[in-house]
Amino acid sequence: MFLTFGSNETNELVSIHAVKSGKTALACPFCKQPLIAKKGAQKEHHFAHAGNTCATSKDAIQSAQLPTFDTFELLTKAEQTYLERRGKYKHKDIFYFSSLNATVEMLDRLGILEVEYHEDNAYTERVERVNASLKALNRSFIVNGKPSQALTDIFNAIMPMTGHDLTKEWQELRSAKATSISRKYHQNKLDKQRSLSQFINAQNFWFDCHYKRTAYTSPHALPLLSAKFEQLNEQHLYLFEFNAVQDDQTIQFYKIGMTTREPAQRLAEVQQMLKPHIKI
Repeated sequence: MFLTFGSNETNELVSIHAVKSGKTALACPFCKQPLIAKKGAQKEHHFAHAGNTCATSKDAIQSAQLPTFDTFELLTKAEQTYLERRGKYKHKDIFYFSSLNATVEMLDRLGILEVEYHEDNAYTERVERVNASLKALNRSFIVNGKPSQALTDIFNAIMPMTGHDLTKEWQELRSAKATSISRKYHQNKLDKQRSLSQFINAQNFWFDCHYKRTAYTSPHALPLLSAKFEQLNEQHLYLFEFNAVQDDQTIQFYKIGMTTREPAQRLAEVQQMLKPHIKI
């Protein structure tokens, strides 16, 4: 996984495909170090930091990865488990597991579940007051309105003394009372698609889910992810068929890929690359 976008002087993201190999006038979108364009023949074209690669860019690259086209149902194991069980039982009858509430909430955010919540009468006021106090102590204690892992570790450490599972009590302040699986989820399951247009619609649905998850879990990676989406929409999918001669034998092979240029231009480029090796 590589950094494929750099930031120009006006903080716009520029693709690796728009620059020449070598030193560039671009900077890392996160640490602002100068970037070097690496455009060799073996690895994916990418940017490298002129110095040490910053940890923030590594995390953003991971968070902004686009899923492969043949595994577009972007669900975690817990989310898959819940949906399988929900297909057989009502929500209230599903056996509790540790990440149940968080799983239901995420599926709700993705638009896969429609959730009716049971909230404590003073839920909003209590949580806002506690959040404000915890942030005053340490801003990292609260992430997306929830206890961070560091705060959860503290809750677990003091549980033997307090006799309270504060993590569980926090989760139970706002729990799902009933759920229903969105019709869109069933419509966009990959094994239900029977035509190219249906498959494209399903991909758009899962792309949207992927964007919503990233917006919630890694908002700092959204500009990079958005740039990747835009670039993907500008590309052409191509399939080239070649009949070539090698060692006096005729062979047939195919090349499949994507390009931001016109397919004819890419074909001429591929033919030029093949000339030293085979007769086309």
